[in-house]
Amino acid sequence: EKSARISELRESIDVVTSSENYDRFLSVCLPDLLQLLRGTPVQVVDNEAHKIRNYILEFLHRIPSTESLRPYAERILAEVTAIPPEENEPNAILALKIIIDFHRTFRSRQDQSLDLAKFVDVFLKWVIEHFRRLPANKHELFSRVNPPDPTVLPRASQSFKVLAECPIIVVLLFQLYNRHIHSQLNLILRQMIPLVMQTLGSQIPPGAAETHKEVVQDFVIVQVKTLSFLAFILRSLGVNAAAFKDSLPGWILQLLETCPADATSTRKELLVAMRHILTTDIRNGFVPLLDKLLSEELLVGKGRTSYETLRPLAHSTLADLIHHIRNQLTIDQIARVISLYSKNIHDVSLPFTIQTMSSKLLLNLVERVARLNAGGTLLLRILDSFVNRITSLKQSLPDLLQLEEIRNPNTDNVLSADIRYDTQTLMKTLVLGLKNIVWGMTPDVVSPGVAATKPVTIQRSLERSILLRRLLHDALSCFIIFMDHSKKMGKEETNTTVKEVLEHFASVFGMVDQAAFADVVSCEIGFLYECVLKYPEFLVLPQQFLTQEESSKIFADTLLTFLISKMGDLHGPDSNLLIQLFKLVFRSFLVVPKNEDVFQPHIAAIIPRRCVGSPLWTIPRTTSIF
Repeated sequence: EKSARISELRESIDVVTSSENYDRFLSVCLPDLLQLLRGTPVQVVDNEAHKIRNYILEFLHRIPSTESLRPYAERILAEVTAIPPEENEPNAILALKIIIDFHRTFRSRQDQSLDLAKFVDVFLKWVIEHFRRLPANKHELFSRVNPPDPTVLPRASQSFKVLAECPIIVVLLFQLYNRHIHSQLNLILRQMIPLVMQTLGSQIPPGAAETHKEVVQDFVIVQVKTLSFLAFILRSLGVNAAAFKDSLPGWILQLLETCPADATSTRKELLVAMRHILTTDIRNGFVPLLDKLLSEELLVGKGRTSYETLRPLAHSTLADLIHHIRNQLTIDQIARVISLYSKNIHDVSLPFTIQTMSSKLLLNLVERVARLNAGGTLLLRILDSFVNRITSLKQSLPDLLQLEEIRNPNTDNVLSADIRYDTQTLMKTLVLGLKNIVWGMTPDVVSPGVAATKPVTIQRSLERSILLRRLLHDALSCFIIFMDHSKKMGKEETNTTVKEVLEHFASVFGMVDQAAFADVVSCEIGFLYECVLKYPEFLVLPQQFLTQEESSKIFADTLLTFLISKMGDLHGPDSNLLIQLFKLVFRSFLVVPKNEDVFQPHIAAIIPRRCVGSPLWTIPRTTSIF
């Protein structure tokens, strides 16, 4: 039989293409195969004639698009472009794959000897006609009571699977033949845009998800592919988005609801298209729908695979939307956003990049919350979330450091470097954001710029004081992640240092009210001393506390009291650090003169110990003070 011989030829394609007689083979066989394809009638059943056409199309699809095939490209395209309107579904899909491969390969070479543009108009005309028939095909397919006969092949003109292949081909043709299409672009868009809106606005009949599961899945794929095409023309062709502003957000929500639970790839493409559309003014139309979009089940779906693979994309897409419309959100919506993305910060099943993105989104809401005079509760929740995440980072840090110690030179080194870099990025985001949160909790907020230029305080509360104590203690334990990074890990692209992070961290406590700050440093001064003793780079923190006017006097008093209690160690191994800290305190009197007041109660404790030969004698400032 002819089909058996063509099938054998199809399976031997690798042998044929590697032969030195490949060019002669093409010159002899291709014309005969094309003639046989043209002479074999289209079939709607799986018989000998269908197999002949199917095997020839599979052969044309598998054959490599090399220079040897170029002389035949125009003839092949002429044959396969005429196939889809009358062909059955499987053969039409093969023909569409050949069409996209040949246009992509031979047009991209700018081959002047080939005139492939003439096939573009024919194909676009057929695609437009297929979209016009969609309502009738939808009605027919969803009206069928009995399951389709497996021996009957669906016609391409009625197939959702065939139509789903078309939008991406149209996008490719728009890109490859921009000059050819440009002259008639307005006409094409006037024909296609109403059909796109009709397709996206079409609803699945009630109950069809149970009675016509496969048809529903194919139809949703058509709608998602059409949405991707719409995203392309909105972003690349300058189409006015105003016509879609009122309807498109509702259609996207409808697709999220109807997309089958097991259609992971379809939902992913839907989220990507949605993300592109959110870059346009259409995003404002999503504001009334935000309450529904905050449901993770709606965004990600109910499928296990979707939950495991699509959550990062879903949450980052939603975060893009929230970022752009944050000034239109109500207090209740903001509260739900804080609840959702606070969970993401602590969800270790999400990548560090998503945890960092979630942190940045919460920080973007601070100013809006402050404007709405709702800072007390909501911002405290954000602060609590940040502090808890720092605490969890502290708990996981030993595992990371242990991983570095036992790393394999070929594999674990890279893994360890990536984890360290991601941890650094998240920690830096949390630390830099703390100041914004504390700023938002201050009374009479005007703007971040104005607030940064004048002393600001937050109202003292037991809960905040406890949070701030935990923050200082646990953050100090985490800052070692920035130590010796360039030496050990080789991540040259990062310029984060302990000094920079600690300076930002210290500035947070410069905005805290004095009573709360006094509580924090009085409880944690011993731990701070131990950290500086172990990591000299941490000396930046007491330096900053002493030079910030808001925190200087309280910290000078607390530190001096602590140092006096340690004066018995001046001749011990810690003497260098103790002298350094004494110097810092005494020098702070020059920067903040009012600090000299805190020295007076301690004169009696210092004078007996300040005798010739004491290490304190080497501190010049002590002479002028006395």
